[in-house]
Amino acid sequence: MASNGGKIGDIPTDAMTLNRFVMEEQMKHPGASGSLSLLLSSLCTACKATEAAVRKAGIAQLYGIAGDTNATGDEQKKLDVLANELFVNLLKSSYQTCAMVSEENEHMIEVGLYLGSTRGIVMVPCLLQTVCCLVTSW
Repeated sequence: MASNGGKIGDIPTDAMTLNRFVMEEQMKHPGASGSLSLLLSSLCTACKATEAAVRKAGIAQLYGIAGDTNATGDEQKKLDVLANELFVNLLKSSYQTCAMVSEENEHMIEVGLYLGSTRGIVMVPCLLQTVCCLVTSW
């Protein structure tokens, strides 16, 4: 089948992904270190992993209450706890953040100053709404 302008039938074969967009934008700034790109890539991976878990939630028995309360006193949902763990672990492994604050954790998560990172993350991993993240530098 012949390609027709980046599509085969109705399916695009040259799609703009978040990672592709970030890399193209980074190339426009020769002085960019790539640290924000790595952080955004980790956020993207955490979103994809969370989405995959949500699709399997029924089979994996991930619906319902986890049996604990979060920092604001709300009952923790199993999927919220899982999303929080995914985001925390993937952001830690990016080595682009030094601290994180999450509604699901009572205390700030200190990651350490990897390679001079000065970014902090504030997140609310609530699957009923959206995962809200605020990236700050200090």
